[in-house]
Amino acid sequence: MLADEGIISAALSDISTAGATAEVVLFPARESVRHLYALEAMLEALFRIASCRQANGAEKLVRAGLIGAVNACRAISVPLSESRGSKHAMDELMQDAHLRYNHPNVSMPSQRERQHRILAPLLRLITTVQCALPQSSDLQAQLVEFLESHEDMGAYVLSDRDGYSGASMGSNLVRCLP
Repeated sequence: MLADEGIISAALSDISTAGATAEVVLFPARESVRHLYALEAMLEALFRIASCRQANGAEKLVRAGLIGAVNACRAISVPLSESRGSKHAMDELMQDAHLRYNHPNVSMPSQRERQHRILAPLLRLITTVQCALPQSSDLQAQLVEFLESHEDMGAYVLSDRDGYSGASMGSNLVRCLP
């Protein structure tokens, strides 16, 4: 029913284009954070669809182009610049301080937190789809292509020293692939 109404294709289109630009992760502006929360909500909604076995949700998502959409999402592979001394990190800290000074009631997540808000639901979604369709060779090929094209993101998730919650999902996804 959702596929017939175009909800899935609209969500996938938003993920691969406007709502999923690198600015969502890079800039601590209110508009970017709104896009971040919308992207996070879309990924969670797609996760729920993928989890619905009675309606073959995972299969519908794959047929609608889920992996292609997340592969096109530029927000997931943004290299973080929060290392100390980085000019970009200092610029972000200054922007964040300016925003907090001018809008003290607005809490802006850090760059790292913004990226985690995308990666955790994304990895849950992809892992759920992969587990629901373990015999799909087409899906396996798409997932391998996804992991190869986002190699830096995969390395980041698997090596995160701060206990990033998506690390176990990322390593499970890698182990499940042929």
